[in-house]
Amino acid sequence: MVDYLKELSSIIRTGKDIQKAKELFESLIEDKETINDMIKQYFKKTLLDPYRYPQESLKNNLVLTSFQNSSFSLSISHHSKGFSEDVTTHVSYSLITPINTEVKVNRFKVLDNWDYTIFDPTLKISYLDTIILKTGEILEIDPFSGIHHHFDFNNDTLFLKINGEPLLPFEWHFDIETKLAWQILSTKASETNAIHLCKASQILKDESLIEPLEKLSKHSSHFLRWAAVQAIATIDGEKGISCLTKMVKDSHPHLSRSAKQTLEILMQE
Repeated sequence: MVDYLKELSSIIRTGKDIQKAKELFESLIEDKETINDMIKQYFKKTLLDPYRYPQESLKNNLVLTSFQNSSFSLSISHHSKGFSEDVTTHVSYSLITPINTEVKVNRFKVLDNWDYTIFDPTLKISYLDTIILKTGEILEIDPFSGIHHHFDFNNDTLFLKINGEPLLPFEWHFDIETKLAWQILSTKASETNAIHLCKASQILKDESLIEPLEKLSKHSSHFLRWAAVQAIATIDGEKGISCLTKMVKDSHPHLSRSAKQTLEILMQE
């Protein structure tokens, strides 16, 4: 079983032979014994260490098993909210199938010349069409296709999924009603944690946090540099102005422009 899953895991990581991956995934869907074995193993692990293994799953997603570059999971999605109220962009190659009922899937598209590394709150997705994903039918996710999906449920739905490793640096979230982008998140857990630390520092306003924030303000990721400078400015206004002055020359256009605009506002106060 492990060799079989490893082969599928290896293929889905790069998406180079997606047809082969779909064939293997179809075999997995039909192989109820293998799926049940993964669930049984998860039960055993949970009973042995109930404080550790539930952390492998997020919200309604149960990670059955994972390899270095991918993971197999079951997710139970509730009809009241679906996967989310957002249209979330895909960051990895994935295969997904509903186990117990068909699902309505709304498809959206972003601009062809979209720069996913620079957040733009005026960017909108456009509705393409709606498809019906039948029980056992496989939906192929290609992060480079420009097409993104929103699942609309009438019933609680059980999905079997395999996700490859993230191939894009950011996951974008678009409001399902306005179609406008409202946030991006790093696909690296360490960077997401750093953002939370910056926000916590802004609330705590402890001067001892300035030193690590100054180091973070030199990070290679532009959004971390900005979050760090924002936190520094909240704790110490003078040091914040100093950091903003340096950031005016930042290589990232959004940061240099935001730093300049912020300084102009501060000078008027």
